[in-house]
This record gives sequence, structure tokens and C-alpha cells, in this order.
Amino acid sequence: GFLGFNSTTREDAWSEETIALLKIVGEIFVSAIERKRSEKALRVSERQHRLLFERNLAGVYRNALDGRILDCNDALARFLGYQDREELIGTSAYDLYFESGDREGFLARLRKYGHFSSVEICLKRKDGTPVWLLESVSLVHDGEREILEGTLIDISGRKLSENALAQSEQRYRALVERMREGLLQVDNDDRIEFVNPRYCELIGYSRDELIGRIAYEFLAFPEDHDLIRKKNDERRRGISEQYEIRVRRKNGDVIWVEVGAGPVLDANGTVMGSIGVYNEITARKLGETALRESEARYRLMAENSTDMISRHALDGTNLYISPACTALLGYEPVELIGISCYAFIHPLDEPYMAEAQSRMLEESTPSTVSYRILHKNGSYVWFETTSRPLMSSDGVIREVIAVSRDISERKKVEEQIEYQAYHDALTGLPNRLLFKDRLTVALAHARRQQRPLAVMFLDLDHFKLVNDTLGHSTGDQLLKVVAQRLQESLREEDTIARMGGDEFTVLLSRLHGTEDAPMVAAKLLETIAQPIAVDGQELFITTSIGIAICPHDGENAEILLKNADNAMYRAKETGRNSYQLCTPAMNIRALERLAMENGLRRALERNEFVIHYQPQISLATGAIVGMEALVRWQHPDQGIVSPAAFIPVAEDTRMIVEIGEWVLREACVQARRWHDGPYPLARVAVNLSPRQFQHSDLKKMIAEALDYAGLDPHFLELEITEGTAMQNTERTIATLTSLREMGVMISIDDFGTGHSSLNYLRTFPIDSVKLDQTFVHEIEVSPRDRAIVSAVISMAHGLGLRVTAEGVETDAQLEFLRQEGCDDVQGFYFSAAVTADRIGDFGER
Repeated sequence: GFLGFNSTTREDAWSEETIALLKIVGEIFVSAIERKRSEKALRVSERQHRLLFERNLAGVYRNALDGRILDCNDALARFLGYQDREELIGTSAYDLYFESGDREGFLARLRKYGHFSSVEICLKRKDGTPVWLLESVSLVHDGEREILEGTLIDISGRKLSENALAQSEQRYRALVERMREGLLQVDNDDRIEFVNPRYCELIGYSRDELIGRIAYEFLAFPEDHDLIRKKNDERRRGISEQYEIRVRRKNGDVIWVEVGAGPVLDANGTVMGSIGVYNEITARKLGETALRESEARYRLMAENSTDMISRHALDGTNLYISPACTALLGYEPVELIGISCYAFIHPLDEPYMAEAQSRMLEESTPSTVSYRILHKNGSYVWFETTSRPLMSSDGVIREVIAVSRDISERKKVEEQIEYQAYHDALTGLPNRLLFKDRLTVALAHARRQQRPLAVMFLDLDHFKLVNDTLGHSTGDQLLKVVAQRLQESLREEDTIARMGGDEFTVLLSRLHGTEDAPMVAAKLLETIAQPIAVDGQELFITTSIGIAICPHDGENAEILLKNADNAMYRAKETGRNSYQLCTPAMNIRALERLAMENGLRRALERNEFVIHYQPQISLATGAIVGMEALVRWQHPDQGIVSPAAFIPVAEDTRMIVEIGEWVLREACVQARRWHDGPYPLARVAVNLSPRQFQHSDLKKMIAEALDYAGLDPHFLELEITEGTAMQNTERTIATLTSLREMGVMISIDDFGTGHSSLNYLRTFPIDSVKLDQTFVHEIEVSPRDRAIVSAVISMAHGLGLRVTAEGVETDAQLEFLRQEGCDDVQGFYFSAAVTADRIGDFGER
């Protein structure tokens, strides 16, 4: 058998020794079976733990105490940016920290407590970026050695959120602390929980003095308590409010604040209190109070003023009209609201008003105008309105405020005064003053249009006999009839004036030829010679007429009237009841010219010449920028002789060169005196005559004058007329270029009266042009002259030239030139030409 036993009796086979042996074998067998079972269970457990270790979502590791990683799972490798755990096993865990810590102290605490749970740590990923982890670690024994076993959970997302929240909280705290508005937070009992520094500054209390106090009981103005309690009730119902209250500061001052308050809610939407933003508005409230008081005062003034006060939109629509409208125009204010104010203006005044309105809005300056406006009863009344643009805070014109008054009575008085000043009281005809004004205007037109013009001087024959025999009353009736017949015999554009006594003058403008004047004179003689019935008597009267024709018999009003008067006396000398043309004897003219020549030759030797200066004013600054030197002849017998009388003679006799040289030198010397005295920046302007401009030594003459006076050439301006410049353009350009090289300024005088080519004007080396005074005199009445002046200024500026206007005499002329951008002006409006010592006497206008 398997055991080697013989067959014996039963008793022999199961001896005690056999039984004992069998027991031992059985125990060994059972022990082997149990060990096998235990080993199998251990292997199952180990597989289960390894599976849990490797598949754990958390990072799991086993490290030696020196930091060496003994084992870890792939989850930990992923947290740290590695491909798998094999890259980590064997490396030092301490290399994963950004900074090395107290390792020995950490191990000592771990041995003491055995375990640390939920500790936040920051490790480096493989790419060097940080990763935040939540660590739990234990110190365990593995046989005879100690190791660290732990788990790591990635909390980077939560950490970033916490950091962002902390930064956001920090930013908002800084914002609250630095706010320019006060911030106050209270609970539902209105006890103060938080205030920012601005709120403390606003009311004068410290934060410690405020926290825990009931806000409105000691801060708010008592009269505002009810309002605050009402707002608190609404806030507790979740309603946000904005309101204004008064607050008493610690020092007792009361200030106004604007409060924007809203509820503070918890996560469940329950109101926990409120938070309010406080902004001081004391200055605004005081301003609003002052504005209301001011508005009330002005409204009271407007409502009770006898002047009509109104507000208009920019298109003229009436927005407000004061009650005075009823008394002045017959309308109730409500009847005119929403209607354009221009709808009631006289048609003839509409363009003028529109221009004034446009100018006011463009210049943003007040404007005062007189015009006619329709009354409710259908008549027109004269109004004077001062309008002022109303600007908004952003500088834009929003409305127009106007104050209007009825000036109908004043207008009647003014018209009566003006009529009396310019008309004869007996006949109603223009008087001497108005006649001269019209003659001056007509002469300017005649010159530009190159058409003849005639002046007649009428004197009734033997009129003194009528007065002496029939009385002055009859004489006056006779003069009225004569005046009426003269008016009926002339064209509407002609002017008949009574010069005084029995003398009349007639202006015949726009003649086709010189032969028209005698024909009109013959008609007048026939008309006046007709019988005249006065007080039941039939009277006969004749007249003597003298005729002077422009330009043959003179080119200015005084000469024409004088020559017509002389011709009238010749008519009387030849038998009366006739007319005579102005034909002065040639020998008389020759004698007068000879006397003039002889006098001029002695004038320089006797120092009879003087220089008068006329200031040139800058429209931009109002300062004197130049002086025009004008020569005058102080004749020992005749007094001051006008340049118009002796300059042509001096030009013909060539004495003008010597006179011009003297004027040039004296003007430069005077300019130097001014530069050393009151007018250091003013230039002096000297006119060059045609013969002087063409003189071969002109440049030398000018250089010597400047050197003699010690004057900088820049302060000398030479003026030549437009006609002189155009005589020989090539020579003109050469001469002007030579003078400009010296440094002197060049100006074209009397610009617009000649026939210069714009092409040549463009090539002339000049600095400025001077508008002829004939254009300036007419700009108030002549649209054509206004257009010419505007065009000249625009053209000159386009060529880079300065523009000076001569002959400025009225406010209207000055204002028009200023609007058109003229640079400098001169004329009687500021000062006539005066001696040098009187330059400072004229007043600024």
C-alpha cells in the first residue's frame, strides 16, 4: 500500500502510535488549507486596494520621509501636469513646492498627532504653474520604516474664485473708502452699521461716534423726520428711493443732502437693512432758492412793467409775452403765443429786422432796432426793441429775450426835427444842408458812371420890390407858388431846394448830355414867368438861372455851387429872365494859375508848407497803427490852401518832386519822434505823386530821408494811386520791388477808382490797398457800393493784403466795415487831419 502497512488484526492496525501519527498529519493538512485560504484572501484584498489606489479620483501617494515618492496614482500625476505616475515615482516631493518649508518641524508635529486633514497647499505643475490642493496625510509604519501616506484633492477652481472674490472685495472696499459721496448702512431699526470716510467728513462725526446710533434721530433735521420714517417704511418693503433732506452737522451747521437709498437683502430676499448714498447739495439748494426768488422778482417786474417783455424761439415764435402787450398793441398775450413775432412787422421793415436778428445771433450780442408793428386796430405803431440772446449752460443760444416800448411819439418828434433840420419851413423844399448832401451823393455816382451832372442857381428877379410894396406875407405866398411850380416841372429824381430868401438851387442828376441842362432851364424860365394869383392879385415874376456842369465846371459841391452862382449873376447882368452857363474867362484862370505858381516857388523858401496827420485805426484793437502825412500850404494871405488846389499845379511844374522830398523827410522825422514817445508801433504813410514815383532818384531820396530821421524802413509806408501804378506796369513792378527790398511798406491808394488789372495787382509787390472814400460814403445807401466794398476786402485778403478804408464818418459805415473784416480805417469819425501835436486829442470811438 501508499503507506507500507501489513494486513493484521484490527487491533494490531490502529495502535496508539498510529492514531497519534494520524492526528499530526491531520493538523498539518488543516494548517496548510487555512494558510492557502488566507493567502488567497490577502491577494484578493491587495488587488482590491490597488484598484482603489489607482482608480481614486483624488491623488494618492506614499512617500518616504526624505520626500522620495514611493508610489502614487495617475490622478495625482494629472493634477501636477504629468503624463502618468511613472514620471513621478522616485522623484522628490519636496521639489514640487515653490518654497522649502520646515520639514523637521512638520514631521515632528505629524509624529505627535499622527494625521493632518484638509490642509491647503500650493504645488508646482510640470510647466511651473501653481496648483492648489487640499491634502490629508498620515504617518504610518511599513514594517520597520515610517512612510507618509496621503490624499490630494484639486481645489484650484475654488481657490481662484476665492482669490477673485477677495480681490473684488478689496477693490470695492477701496472704492467705498475713496468715494466722493457719503455712504451709510443701517439695519432695520435704522441703527448705523457702516459709514465711509466721506460720510464722516460730510457731517463732522467720527466713525466710532456713529456706529450703533439711530441715524435720523440725531442727524436729520427735525422737520424731515416724518419724511425719513416714510422712506424707511418703503425701504423695508424693498422699495428704493431718492429724496432730499437736511442734516445737522456736529458743529451745528445745517446742510442739504441728496439721498439715494435702497434695501439690503439676504440670500433669501429678506430685507436686512438699507444702504444710502449721500451727496451734499447745499450750494445747489441755495442757488435754487435764490433763482426762485430772482425769478419771482423778475416775473413781478415783467408783469408790471409798462414795457412789453417777451421770449422768442430762434425762429421768432412767441413763447411768452408780458401783460403790457394789451396796452401797447391791443392783443391779449395768449392771442400771440405760438405765433411768429415777424408776422406783425411792417413789410418794409422785415428785411431790416431779419438782418438785425441774424447779426445778433451770429455775434451773440444785444441788438436794439426800431421798426413798425401792426396794432390790433389795424394801424402801425413804432416800436424800439432791445433783444438779447439767452445762452444755455453749454454756451448754445436757446432763446431770445426782448424788451419793447412804443416810440411812436418820439418818432414823430424825431421826424419833425429831422424834417425841420433838412427842409425849408416855408416851402417844404430841401434846405441848403440837404441839398449839399444829395449833391455829394450824386457827384459820387456821376464819377463812377461817367455821366454829366448839372447844378442850377435860381434867383427871382426884383423880388425885393414885391416884399417892399406888397408885404412879406404876399412875398411868402409867391415863394410857395414858385416852389410848387419848380417841383412840378422837374423829374422825381431831381432835387429842388430853397437856399434862403428868393434863392433856389436845382440838381439835375443822370443827364444824358450837357445839352439837357439848358433845355430844363428854358422850361423853368417859362413856367415861372406865368402869372401868379396871390390874394386876388395877379403877379408876374421872372428868374435868373446860372448853370454849372460837372465835370467841366467843377467836381465838388462847393465849386459847382460857386460857379453856378457866378453864372446866375452874369444872367442878371445880361438882362435877367435868362440862364447862363458857367464859362469863366480864360485870362482869369491864367492869372490865378500864374499867381499859384509864383506862390509855390516861394512857399518852400518861406517855410509855408506844414504837414497834417490823420490817424489810421485798427478795427481789431482800436489802437493807432499809422498816420497819413498830408501836406498843407499855409498861405500868408489866403490861409490854409487845400492840396486839391495846388498839387495839380505843383505836378505840372515839377515842383512836386521838391515838395514831396521835403514832406518825406519831415514825416520820417516826426515818425521817429512818435516812436520815441507815445506811438512806438505806428507807421507813417506818405503819398508819392506820379512824377515823384517816376523820378530816377526816388530810392536814394527815400534812403536819405530814413537815414536822416534814423527811422526803421518798416515804419514807412509809401502810397501810390491806382492810376499811377497802371501807367507803366513793368516799370511799376521794378520800382516797387526795389522799394520793398529797402524794407518799406507799399500801399495802393484810391483803390477801385481806376481800371487796374487783377493780374497785375496780383504781381505787384505791395502790402495793402486803400478803399477810396467815395465807396465808403455810399455804403449806407447804396447796395452796389456795399457789394463793391465787400468784394474788394475779400479779394485783398485773398491776396494776403491789408485793407484800409478812407473817409469813415458815421457809425453805420464803421460797423459795416468791421463786419466785412476791414483791417484799418481813417476819417473824420475819428479825427480830421491835424498837426502832429494834436494827434492825441481825438477820442476813441
